Amino acid sequence: MKKITVSDILNLDIMKSGRLVAGENGLSNEIRYVSVYDNIPTELDAKIQVFEGDIYLTFCSYGKGNEEYVLNLVKMIISFGAAALIIFDENIQALPPSAEKLCDETGLPVIFMDCQIPYSLIISSIIEYRLAADLKKTIEDYGKAVDAKQDEFGRSTWGVRLDNPPYYAASYTPAVHHTMGGLRINTEAQVLNASGEVIPGFYAAGEVTGGIHGTNRVGGNAVPDALVFGKIAGANAAAQK
Repeated sequence: MKKITVSDILNLDIMKSGRLVAGENGLSNEIRYVSVYDNIPTELDAKIQVFEGDIYLTFCSYGKGNEEYVLNLVKMIISFGAAALIIFDENIQALPPSAEKLCDETGLPVIFMDCQIPYSLIISSIIEYRLAADLKKTIEDYGKAVDAKQDEFGRSTWGVRLDNPPYYAASYTPAVHHTMGGLRINTEAQVLNASGEVIPGFYAAGEVTGGIHGTNRVGGNAVPDALVFGKIAGANAAAQK
């Protein structure tokens, strides 16, 4: 994962109108993700799961005319290990001196943004920048691995470098589509025991059986296997052969 800092975020187009009011010495803080916090700080908040390095967004909804709330909010955000705090200026337009001093001392950058800018645009812009940076680093790392014919996964086959866009992606997930191996049967779909003897009244067909496809299933043959031996098993079971 490529390191993304508060300075990088401030250079995004959507952040150009932002006002850095405190914590300038924390501009090199690394940003991991984006979170939203608009609660009244309580003891419960100190126990919730947080991820160090998040940049927090807030309207400071309870901060209008309440310096103590703003200071406690800042303390809570600092305790989370936050990378920065973005405050939309609907309820407050400046930090109380005590909160500003604390942010400067702890290196928590505080940025005021126009309250007309939706949360969603800030969040999506930061995430898009994060993903773009990660993709760029991944492609660069892959190119180096192709040149060296070696990577952290120990793969032994290699394609070509991916230096020239456009790039296309597809989502893949593993799935079980065929089961190899299973109960041993004869041509009458009767199940055999370990000694190769028929087990009376026991029939099987399809993917619960083994031996039909050898060591590798031939594509398209699983259905005929199930249909043919299913018919044989059904007929024999009905006749109690």
